[in-house]
Amino acid sequence: MNKRRGLTVLETLIAVGLLSVALLSLLLVFTQGMRWLRQSSQVTGATDVAREFLERVRANGYDQVVVGTYDGRLPVPTPPDATTGFPPGPYPQGIRNKERYTLVVRADATGLPPNTVAVKVDVYWNDQGKISLETYLRP
Repeated sequence: MNKRRGLTVLETLIAVGLLSVALLSLLLVFTQGMRWLRQSSQVTGATDVAREFLERVRANGYDQVVVGTYDGRLPVPTPPDATTGFPPGPYPQGIRNKERYTLVVRADATGLPPNTVAVKVDVYWNDQGKISLETYLRP
């Protein structure tokens, strides 16, 4: 009896097919992971820009806030108030990790409790994402 050793063509094709499926699955997982990493970096950058902006608003105080909407997305962004300079930097744009973030600021008198102003900042990037943070100020 002569026993043949080695692989047949069919066995080789099945092994190559399984290996291809495994490698393509790994490639898909890797590219999706890279996409999530970039998105996470963008959200972190936008949050940093928004937090920095609101910290400056709080540091400047209630008296410097001018009620209104300031849109940094416009071709000519809404200019800061001439008297108080509100909104402060990084309006209309901030940069983190080579990514450009555009700010839209809304300051509204809430009335409850009295003499309270709500300052909300929306931070946009690449027409793909947006985060919003808000703070309240009183005299």
